[in-house]
Amino acid sequence: MTANTILVSTQTPLMRFDGEGQGGPAGADLPSHRLSPGGVCRMVLPTLANLRSQGWMKRAYWYSLQPGAPAEVDLPGDIQLRHVDMPADELKSYGRSKEKLWADIHGLPSQPFSGEDFRQYARFNARTADALLEHADELDVAYIHDFQLLQVGALLGLAAPCVLRWHVPFNPKLIPPYTRNWMLRVMEDFDAVMVSTRRDLQGLMDAGFKGKARQVYPHIEANDWPDTTPNQVAELEAKWNLKPTTTVFLLVARMDPMKRQDLAIRAFAKIHTANPDTRLVLVGNGSFSSKLGGTSKGKSEEWRNKLQWITAELGVTNAVTFAHWVPDGLLAAAYTRANAVLLTSDIEGFGLTPLEAWRYGRAPIISSGCGAAEIVTDRINGLIFPAGDEAALASAMMSILRDRAMVERVGEAGRATLPLYTASRVNPTIRDILDEAILGYDR
Repeated sequence: MTANTILVSTQTPLMRFDGEGQGGPAGADLPSHRLSPGGVCRMVLPTLANLRSQGWMKRAYWYSLQPGAPAEVDLPGDIQLRHVDMPADELKSYGRSKEKLWADIHGLPSQPFSGEDFRQYARFNARTADALLEHADELDVAYIHDFQLLQVGALLGLAAPCVLRWHVPFNPKLIPPYTRNWMLRVMEDFDAVMVSTRRDLQGLMDAGFKGKARQVYPHIEANDWPDTTPNQVAELEAKWNLKPTTTVFLLVARMDPMKRQDLAIRAFAKIHTANPDTRLVLVGNGSFSSKLGGTSKGKSEEWRNKLQWITAELGVTNAVTFAHWVPDGLLAAAYTRANAVLLTSDIEGFGLTPLEAWRYGRAPIISSGCGAAEIVTDRINGLIFPAGDEAALASAMMSILRDRAMVERVGEAGRATLPLYTASRVNPTIRDILDEAILGYDR
């Protein structure tokens, strides 16, 4: 087997240098840092580690957008992080163009948008491609992630084979025709496109995609999520003012209307009056984009304020905890303490929190609009409710209270399912796709 040099590019960086973290694997001499939350980084890092352990990967360069971060960071396993920088005014325009695409992909009302905004989207793609091309002579394959970097495939062109990992939904009926047709054109510039679900693979085919597409389910690594001790759980209960008898519903997601925390609150309010020893815990802040151009920061704060108003209106303020961002150790204790984990988005590319719930033997309650619903069998390894159906969600939550034996069975069945969705299980398919791109390339 030939060891390869791979270039990875994501908008969101693997680590955030924002003063909220601490030293770690990147070295004690670096500024305060922490691993970024969210699914992309949590999947890609174990993928690289597995590729290296199999002898497939020799070296990885990982490019992402993070102004103010160290230009280069060496990690164990021959991974070097490199950070693309953009001036603040360009970031704001880029942020608007990214939000426009995000809204179009999810069938949401379009955001204000201009040609100058798209110019900065194109400039971010060009800056990224130019950085990747610095390694053209040693590069074997580029592995590009998501809609923020759709133009990179064409910009790398004849210099290197290029594979796109598409993480968000692809439903051609939701995306405005002009945006959809542009996306198809630029996606066809990649040697292959990986989507997360059968639903999205079908969406690409229905839209007339003429390139090569494969479906690969997302994954986590159980070892990335530590076991917790009774003392850590007790500390969490004290921090969040939970009694040992309290039934806890946990929702881990950024503060964004599409995550439908409002639906979770309204469903929770339906069951709380008759079951006062219950708590809904919402973990999450805004997206990384809030650090870029300011567009998402306002959205996340506005959304949290609205959610807090809803809790007050429904009389459940004291029963809903807004936990903001929490470090991994505390989040592991939260999963351990939870009785059920909610994923309530009306539409979601996949959603890793059910896998994280399974890691701790917890029952996930999942909207049918989430890609993860494809790997859940209702009442076997999770509970599924129709997307947007408040009464059905409340009924599923009541099941957690009424049938503890079912909850235990579902959690254990989920724990048994999890090994199917780890890097070691999924990586052979990813490796085959990357190898095919390399073999088909002729400089």
